[in-house]
Amino acid sequence: VHGVSQIVAYGNSDGGNPRTSCGPAAIATVATHWGTGFAADHPGENCMPAVAERHPAPFYGTTPEAITKALRHQGLRGGGWVTGEAGLRRALDAELPAVVLLDLSPLGKGLLMHWVVAHAYDATYVYLTNWNGEDGPRMTWEDFRTASNSFLTRRLNTGDRYLVTWPQS
Repeated sequence: VHGVSQIVAYGNSDGGNPRTSCGPAAIATVATHWGTGFAADHPGENCMPAVAERHPAPFYGTTPEAITKALRHQGLRGGGWVTGEAGLRRALDAELPAVVLLDLSPLGKGLLMHWVVAHAYDATYVYLTNWNGEDGPRMTWEDFRTASNSFLTRRLNTGDRYLVTWPQS
């Protein structure tokens, strides 16, 4: 397995509105990984409620712009959006987790956009936080390609794009 083998993963049920908290969960996961923002202020504590309060998801969910702004607010100013599977693999090889917007409707999961954090991969799977599919907290590359590069994700300018950030002064 390439990437970050262990990561503190937050999910929708860890704070905020469980229906729309996948964006704040991704923010909390990446901030905790790097030990910045709320995670730095409260080490070892669940920072999801504080993140969800500071960066609440509106009824329609968290936009890509809001995710980017919130991560910067959490002290993650390095990096940005990487494009393509090769870019994602390079980031994960460097142990840089990536925030990903998935469109689950092409997978038959209903009309649902869902933020996750990709943190590792192997030949068959991409390992994700805030995801518990048929294969557990991982998704086949085929399904991942479908969900991360759908018509809707392309319309939101996140199709086959992954947000990779790190602390920078």
